Amino acid sequence: MGKKKRNNLKRIEKNSNFNSTRQRPPTHTNNEIPGEEIIFILESNSPPLTNEELEIIQSMGDGVYFKPRTRKTTIIEPGTLKKWQLLNFTSYRHYIGFNSFNNQVGGVTETDLMQHLIDTLASNKRSN
Repeated sequence: MGKKKRNNLKRIEKNSNFNSTRQRPPTHTNNEIPGEEIIFILESNSPPLTNEELEIIQSMGDGVYFKPRTRKTTIIEPGTLKKWQLLNFTSYRHYIGFNSFNNQVGGVTETDLMQHLIDTLASNKRSN
């Protein structure tokens, strides 16, 4: 009896999912939900008048007086805003479309990245 011939390529294709499409979970599901910005409004009393300011008001006449008002300070923090919201895109899909159209990854074009690598390699050669 002879030795049985094996087709190695067929065996590899059968064991590994050679032609099957790989199912990846979508990465954009969490990014599509917009975040919220946090707005703080701090109220404080106005400081009392100095002697100089009080003299100026009294010199203006009888109908002029000082009415203290509360000061409002508004603080806006990004809170849970996503990157695409901070860059003023209306949705995550617009942000992804813009990046793919401009061939950008993480906000950096490939030419900028290549130039950075060239500069880094050149500086490493100079230092050695």
